[in-house]
Amino acid sequence: MGRKSFLGAGMWAASLTTLGFSSGVVAEDADDRVTEEVIVTATHRDTALMDTPLSIAAVTSEDIEQKGIVNFQTLYQSIPGLSYRTNSNTYNTVSIRGLTQPGEGGPTVGIYIDNVSVTDSNSGTGVSQVAGSIFDLERIEVLKGPQGTLYGESTLGGAIRYIAKQPDVSGFQYGAKAEWEQMEESDDPSYRVNAMVNVPLSDTLALRVTGFYRERAGLLDIPAPRSEKDVNDQEENGFRAKLAWYPSDRLTLGLSAQMTETDYGGPGNAEIGAGFTNSELTQPDFPNGGTATVDIYAFNLAYELDWADIEFTSSRYEREIKFGEETTPRFGAAFVAAANGLIGLFEPSLAGLDPIAATGGFGLFRREAERDIQELRVLSNNDSAWQWSAGVYYKDDEALNGANGVNEPALYLSLAPQYQFARPAVQQIDALFAPLFPPTIIESTEEAFFGEVSYSFNDRWEVMLGARYTEIEKETNTFEADVTDEFISPKATLTFRPTEDVMTYFTVSQGFRPGVINTDLPGIITELEGLAATDPTAQARADFFRSRLTVDGDEVQAYELGLKSTFWDGRARFTAALYHLDWEDTLVFQPLSEFTGLVASIGQAYNDNLDGGAESQGAEFELDLDLSAQWGLSVAYDNNWRARSKGAAAGQFTGSDGQIVRADKGNRLPNAPRYSWSVSTDYEFTAGSWTGNARLDWYRLASAFNRITNEVKANGYHQLDARVSLFSPDQKWRLSLYGANLADEMVTYECNEVGCSYGRPFTIGASVSYGLD
Repeated sequence: MGRKSFLGAGMWAASLTTLGFSSGVVAEDADDRVTEEVIVTATHRDTALMDTPLSIAAVTSEDIEQKGIVNFQTLYQSIPGLSYRTNSNTYNTVSIRGLTQPGEGGPTVGIYIDNVSVTDSNSGTGVSQVAGSIFDLERIEVLKGPQGTLYGESTLGGAIRYIAKQPDVSGFQYGAKAEWEQMEESDDPSYRVNAMVNVPLSDTLALRVTGFYRERAGLLDIPAPRSEKDVNDQEENGFRAKLAWYPSDRLTLGLSAQMTETDYGGPGNAEIGAGFTNSELTQPDFPNGGTATVDIYAFNLAYELDWADIEFTSSRYEREIKFGEETTPRFGAAFVAAANGLIGLFEPSLAGLDPIAATGGFGLFRREAERDIQELRVLSNNDSAWQWSAGVYYKDDEALNGANGVNEPALYLSLAPQYQFARPAVQQIDALFAPLFPPTIIESTEEAFFGEVSYSFNDRWEVMLGARYTEIEKETNTFEADVTDEFISPKATLTFRPTEDVMTYFTVSQGFRPGVINTDLPGIITELEGLAATDPTAQARADFFRSRLTVDGDEVQAYELGLKSTFWDGRARFTAALYHLDWEDTLVFQPLSEFTGLVASIGQAYNDNLDGGAESQGAEFELDLDLSAQWGLSVAYDNNWRARSKGAAAGQFTGSDGQIVRADKGNRLPNAPRYSWSVSTDYEFTAGSWTGNARLDWYRLASAFNRITNEVKANGYHQLDARVSLFSPDQKWRLSLYGANLADEMVTYECNEVGCSYGRPFTIGASVSYGLD
């Protein structure tokens, strides 16, 4: 631990000691610790979390403040079964219960902001999920297991819902929060500023606006010849505006707009084993960094009839990512032979150069997504033993991926300074590559009809049956190919409540993802057919790839046994679940490394269904205890003991060391750590007329593989966080002092061919807020 670590730890210990002595003994008449009942809307009804037969983790606004959750990287550690990885800025891969896509087909987890789907559609693999703004939220709900009847496409692993606070006509409100922190490996501090204002415009009309600005210092350094410090910084700003009109007790109309813009530095990875020194990515010709924007617009209507509630949402979602960084370690080895041959065509004096002294890869990722969604729901609202819901859903989605200013996963060859005279040849080669990566536009529509019906036999037994019918169509502009998929996703839940405080349930459900268009194959087919006259196997290979221009989607059949119980006079709350997920026709990447002689195949792969599919099994639990009037304890654990492929992929991959590796039967699914722990404890105290809270959070996460070949592993880690907060007598002011990763562990999100992506090292920080709940 460095000098700053010792100083920070000393300051932290001193602050705890000082607060401990100043608070003295907690007053005898202090109010008992109050644990409010958490209400969730996962089923589109207001239900108590502990009485909802669904595996849900709810993070309330108070949890967000007390734990210091500011982004997804500080959220996922608290939720058993939720996993996260990133291999660069703008990349966020989310999975639940081990279901991480080893190929394309879209993400396995749906992301929703106020019922607006913002699930990544323009990267194909779901690696660029929207992280969401975590400010002025009522709560975050994480729904585990397939959610076909509730949320539909790309929720075969689950769904995450960000639920913002609503405009309030009862009175004028305002609040703000400022935060500062210093990370061990950064030369500069990081800042965050949030503000909120709620304005009643009349007795029935209110406006709520939030704004935020965040500046996060970088961690990674690039040595000579670039000699740059803290390159992977971020700067983010945005706002959310919500206008609500309540013309009657039965009708609510709402308009909302949310806009976010982020500037990223880069690259975002450090060489494996190099810590925070990015010692491999040193090419001076490669600019690293970019921007990302997210715009969300929505209209909401809610109307209460005597016999049912009607909900309608119309939304527009737009996203654009422009990001580039050096990717030499990923693509350099694959390009050496082909690049030398091509350079020889244009510059004979360089023919036979082996290897090129500094073959470089540069990835330009420009992605755009536009999505319009209309959704209508009708839900029964009586006290009958019968309850039901029904709805229709329509989505029109356009995702752009390709070159020529749309999205360019192209490779730019750069030579070392001693070969500057060959720059024209490199430019000619770059021009040769460009036609092989034309702009790609995937247009898709989704129509769905869904419903659930439940019947309570008595106070103990209840059964629910549901289904969703979905029809999805996809097409691309690069060649004539389209996908039309139809899915029926059933769900059944049997609930048993032996006592008022105990509930068990058993659920069988299904989730799905649509088929995929393999947009990289036409160039390979064209090259192979050009070789058919001299190579007798070329035509057969071309015919095979033509049969894979489109492939079927995949499905998950899930079985879950759950338990929820409140005991110890209401001071203890326990939830647990045992699950088995059978992943049929799993979409997996099939690499093209066997065709490195084909220009179009370099660095490319196609998607196919994994013979045998995959499976995931595990268990998880959460326990919350009020040990005394001031002291609380929470423990969460998940064990994903089986997350593996049940078949072998046909192709072979070039590994990070240049060796051939395979996706064999029994390999661990990517981003599927075997277990995770979290333990939190907090103590409420008084300090004069002020009240306070001191807490510790410990997280333990096991190692995980980057991809299904299992050759690169991100190490597991421990993380210890601490925070002390003081509240003014009127509860308006909150002052917090915190330390994150106090043991200065190397928090590793992902390791791949380029390197490793790391989380915060030892960090100290402080925040002050006013007027926020």
